[in-house]
Amino acid sequence: MWKNEFVKYMFPPNRNLIHLQRAKAIKQANIPQYLYKYRTINSNSLSNLRDTTLWLSNPFNLNDPIDCIATFDVEKILPAALSFQNESFVKKYNLDPFFTDDEIQTVAKNGNFFDDIIDLAIHKKLPGWQEFLLKPIKPIIKPILKKLFRELIENAAENFRSSVKIISFTEKYDNSLMWAHYANGHKGFCIEFDFSRPLNQMQISHLYPVLYQEGVLDITPFLSQIENINIYFPIYSAIVKRIEWEYEKEWRIVIPFGIYEKEENIAMPPISRIFIGAKCLKHEKDELLSIAAKKRIPVVQMEIDSLDGTLITNAR
Repeated sequence: MWKNEFVKYMFPPNRNLIHLQRAKAIKQANIPQYLYKYRTINSNSLSNLRDTTLWLSNPFNLNDPIDCIATFDVEKILPAALSFQNESFVKKYNLDPFFTDDEIQTVAKNGNFFDDIIDLAIHKKLPGWQEFLLKPIKPIIKPILKKLFRELIENAAENFRSSVKIISFTEKYDNSLMWAHYANGHKGFCIEFDFSRPLNQMQISHLYPVLYQEGVLDITPFLSQIENINIYFPIYSAIVKRIEWEYEKEWRIVIPFGIYEKEENIAMPPISRIFIGAKCLKHEKDELLSIAAKKRIPVVQMEIDSLDGTLITNAR
């Protein structure tokens, strides 16, 4: 499957294994000509339609509350994080590291990181007190340390998440569930964008297929080799969704790294058709038809088949 090949070349945990040009070529060959955006009719959506723009959104404002959230194993991440701190901070300021790299790696191999790191800390800083202190103190310190480190990593992950901005599309204009969920119960409209005629390269270079899997993305393999981490992993975490969303056949424009500091409207490729919902109110339909006429955009009326309930189209 081409998406697996794309992930293989674009998102290996180690940045030295990235084959960017190969990944771009695979993606480019599979971008649909047309992608669609379902809309509820309101002043914002009509303004977007007139201006051929869409709203670049923060993941916190998407309809899935765990969108762009990733999981990780703290105990597997910490050895790499401590070693990286030795490399990037301790050596930079010519300080003595609290733990040497050899000590960190030895502790990491034992499989009981927090137990062993507490033992080592007391042994190094309070020699002779180890047996006396470990039994009463360890049960208190261990959960505090785990909570502290987890919160530090979660805060870093939230900062990554907030630095990403997203616009969602779908491959389908005739999905009844999406008309119900995103177009006000078939009362809204759906825009067809022609991605074979992008206005600028960003509209293609930042366009990604959404990848569906069981559960959320585990970023432990990325964070456990932080010194050589793939810098594109925030994009990866922004395009992985749980399998129950697969029916949406989603694509996303994902703009990472705080390129856009705030949410805003940005220009889209040309609009090739507008689909009007089967239950669209007359005065709102007239507004859509007026905008379409001024922009010379073909309009398609969606209808619901009275026999089997499927969606059918009638060109106007």
